[in-house]
Amino acid sequence: MVEAADRCGAGGLGRGFAFVGRHEELDRLLTAVRRPPAVVLVEGDAGMGKSRLVREATAVLRSEGRPVVTGFCHPLREPLPYGPVVDALGKVGPWLPGADLPPTAGALARLLPDLADRLPSAPPEPGDPGAARHQLIRAVRSVLASIGRVVLVVEDLHWADDATRELLLTLARDLPEHLALVVTYRAEDLPSGAPVLGAAYRPPPGVGGTVIRLSPLTGADIADLAGVALGAQATPELCDVLHRRSEGLPLVAEEDLLTLRDQARRDVRELERAAVPGGLREAVTERLMTLSPAGAAVVDAAAVLAVPATEALLSRVAGLDGDPAGEALTEALRAAVLRETDTGRYTFRHVLAQQVAYRHVLGPRRARLHLRAIDELQALDPVPLVQIAHHMLAAGDRQGWLDHTEQAAEQAVAVGDTGTAVTLLHQIVDQCPAETERRSRAALALTRIVDFGVDRAATVDRLRAVLADPRLPSATRGEIRLGLGLTMLNIDRDPAGFRELEHAVDELAALPHKAVKAMIALALNDLDGDAAQGWAWLARAERAVADGGDGVDGGAAGGGGEAGGGAAGSGGVDAGAAGSGGGVVAGGEAGGSGAGSGSGVVAGSGGGVVAGNGAVDAGAAGSGTAGSNAAASGGAADSGGGAVAGLGGAGGGAAASGGGLLAGNGAVDAGAAGSDAAASGGAADGGDDVAGRTAVRVARLLLMARDGDPAVWPLVERLPRRGADDVVLNQTVFALYNLTETAFQLGHDRRAHALLRELRELADGVDGRPFECLVRALELCVDRLVCRWADLDREYAALARAHPDMRQVDADQLLYQGYRALAEGRHTGALDHLVAAAEYGGTSADVVTGIAAALTAARLAQRDPRAAWETAEPALSTLRALGSWTRTFGLLPVAVEAASACGHRTAAERLVSEAESGVRGRDAPAALAELELARGLLLRATEPVGAAGHFAEAQRRWREIGRPYEVAKAAERRGDALMGARPEDAAVHLAEALRAYTGLGAVGDAARCRHRLRELGVTAVGSPGRRGYGSELSPREQEVAELLAGGATNQDIARTLFLSPRTVEKHVARVLTKLGRSRKDVVHTAPSDSDAAPSDSPAG
Repeated sequence: MVEAADRCGAGGLGRGFAFVGRHEELDRLLTAVRRPPAVVLVEGDAGMGKSRLVREATAVLRSEGRPVVTGFCHPLREPLPYGPVVDALGKVGPWLPGADLPPTAGALARLLPDLADRLPSAPPEPGDPGAARHQLIRAVRSVLASIGRVVLVVEDLHWADDATRELLLTLARDLPEHLALVVTYRAEDLPSGAPVLGAAYRPPPGVGGTVIRLSPLTGADIADLAGVALGAQATPELCDVLHRRSEGLPLVAEEDLLTLRDQARRDVRELERAAVPGGLREAVTERLMTLSPAGAAVVDAAAVLAVPATEALLSRVAGLDGDPAGEALTEALRAAVLRETDTGRYTFRHVLAQQVAYRHVLGPRRARLHLRAIDELQALDPVPLVQIAHHMLAAGDRQGWLDHTEQAAEQAVAVGDTGTAVTLLHQIVDQCPAETERRSRAALALTRIVDFGVDRAATVDRLRAVLADPRLPSATRGEIRLGLGLTMLNIDRDPAGFRELEHAVDELAALPHKAVKAMIALALNDLDGDAAQGWAWLARAERAVADGGDGVDGGAAGGGGEAGGGAAGSGGVDAGAAGSGGGVVAGGEAGGSGAGSGSGVVAGSGGGVVAGNGAVDAGAAGSGTAGSNAAASGGAADSGGGAVAGLGGAGGGAAASGGGLLAGNGAVDAGAAGSDAAASGGAADGGDDVAGRTAVRVARLLLMARDGDPAVWPLVERLPRRGADDVVLNQTVFALYNLTETAFQLGHDRRAHALLRELRELADGVDGRPFECLVRALELCVDRLVCRWADLDREYAALARAHPDMRQVDADQLLYQGYRALAEGRHTGALDHLVAAAEYGGTSADVVTGIAAALTAARLAQRDPRAAWETAEPALSTLRALGSWTRTFGLLPVAVEAASACGHRTAAERLVSEAESGVRGRDAPAALAELELARGLLLRATEPVGAAGHFAEAQRRWREIGRPYEVAKAAERRGDALMGARPEDAAVHLAEALRAYTGLGAVGDAARCRHRLRELGVTAVGSPGRRGYGSELSPREQEVAELLAGGATNQDIARTLFLSPRTVEKHVARVLTKLGRSRKDVVHTAPSDSDAAPSDSPAG
């Protein structure tokens, strides 16, 4: 056995060198971690001293009583979800609180058996890999947050799998208050030159930290190092040689010093005259040559194993038994060739030393050692498949390597370690170009897990490489292309994914249940498609699920008047009517009300019923619209099912997912679509036809709702709620989610509120990671619409903490902050928020249109109509291509205003005409209210009284919908239009708007109304006239103070209050003087009522 006194080797020489040349870096690291939350990135080449720097900092921090836990990344790590972080968390036992650990921490109990009795009970394992991943991420954060002051160190992050990097990125974006995160890495070894955390990282507000890039030691540093190690024998000549040979790399200098120190014990004078070994390779080799045969055998075994190993495993691979084995290992430790880890395993001091020792093993012996390692590792439980695959490849068994790598990837997926799985699958795709079948299996596996990592571009590149193989069977090519297209849409928000899906449909002719997934996504493509094309794709999807695929090879999508089969299949209901042929018209007025002969399917008189498998006949209510016909029956469908709209935030919310897809597990995709997992345990890949039929029916309902077809709402009421099986219930819940969102977008707020209440009640039974977040995000978007603004920032922050990997929450919050900043007169800040929201992109019209509307309004507020028009035009093109004006998210009126301000009268008139045609006969209250605003804006300059009438109608419609802010804006426009023709009436409407704005906290809008009222000569109620206000704020100064408190710039204040910049400067100076605060202190701190003089409520 190894002697305890020898574990550090040679009296600790391996770790006993002086710490030189890094004191400034150490101070920076310590300063950062002592002020949590903080993220510290330590970058340096191999052997540059990253680990030594962290060890020195760890010693200091622990002496201060601050816990430090460290995890290490390894190149041959066996599958374990977030292995390096889990390893680190396994050491937190001494600091875990005795009670009050949040329930979310229990998810780590399965991975930390030694701490299981200290953790809450493990929650049920979700069936969805994405949900399991989210559960673990929350558990990691919960445990770290419960400890209090703690430093988490992860070493050698360049070897981390994709999932571990994503975990650390997610953690870094939402650090617990007292956590400091430190990572070390080699930039040159990061995969594909990617950022160290897998994606660009910018510290959030309130998070500190630093980036420490280690540079080579100077000659003076090397002299200090040598002086401590060799004493007086460290002559200037020797130090110069050491620095020149090491080029300032600490590891090389230390390896040389180890060798020189051994020689110095014999004859220092001879040492000074002797040639110094030429570099790290020679330094390590010289120490290896001093070992006995047994010691060399142990080192050879360690070099071949390439991972920290137990004494028993090292001995068996080396071919040694009993005491000789222990003595040989002790010799290697004393020679500082090997070191002991804190887990009682043995490895090299550095990977560079391992590489030198490995090359020192001659080929035949190296091959025998790899084979012996395979035999020994196969006897372990669990079998380390990754290591075995590595040894098989090194031994020349390529087929064995591929087999074990594939098995290891499957094992990694099974245990939830998608990061390791992705790495292994990439290797298979890269290394076996001739094995089409194996590569296609790997590619298909990648499509199912690609969205669980941060370096998705590398996976997309490999999927494209596999697709380029001409030997690939068509169906397999289609499956891979389907996964690629969904990834491009849901993860990368790349509209080109729709083109991939079109190709996939053709290639999946023999697999209609899979083709349906692509068809539904294409049907709901509202970014670069049109409404008729969407109905055509839906018709093909309906035929595919009804007859098992005859429709998959049918005519190209987009053809007008293409009839789809309405025949009932098992459990289905005949949706056709006499004379209609059961067809679904793809073109024309599909989905519209009052479709005439040939333009739709006349529904039967029986109304909608629930079919045998929960399928609903959508030919209900006798509406006579193509949108009311549903082929809700028929063949099998992949449980990966239909597409749904992205979470936009009703009325223009931005979605990071940009039109997510209804995933196989029934989850609305917000980063987890494309999975072939079965819904609620149902069979995947066509094993459960109910999911496919239900997904198609959901898509039809959503298209009907988007088109403003009133027949959709009775059908929504008939969706199965109670007593349905899990698959159908999940699909129903997600249908309700999307229909609720669409109802808000259309302006059916009362109906939407009722659906939202029902959604909350049903949501508890849904097994889907993002659903809880999606519903809550929708609720917050609704709060924005109805001006419940008081706690929205806090609520969004809480939601982001609970779901740190749901980027759409950030996008929604930015959009809300932009709208609110506009209302408060902070135009510059509003533009910043909205530009940031736009960076999230999107693959759906609601995202693109909603953000464009807000940006256009912001540009108009900045009095830059040309920039406003340039912002609006691309989004208008999207709406025109789509051919639908039922959901414009506020774009129509601001676009008309921008065009008119630029002198583009014809363009403005064309817009209004297009919108009138687009909403005619549609059930879209919000679009009709916006149309009235647009009509009024067209007439404002030439027929102000007529314009005021349109604004009044818009005001009435918004009041009926239930949007108080929109009511106030319409009232303001009404008053503004009448200022010249009917000033008394104008004052009434402007006063109404002022009261509403004031009550809502829209201080910028309120200030604008006060300015208009002053122009009309309206004085404040009970105002005694001008007076001196002394130390109190005057009414004007109160306005300035309110804008300052919201973060408005001087330019913002000047625009909002219609003042010159010089006047604003004077007002700001007086406000700050009276309040006795700096501008920084005033921001976000509204002045108290006692600071202000009486308000100037307007009187007519």
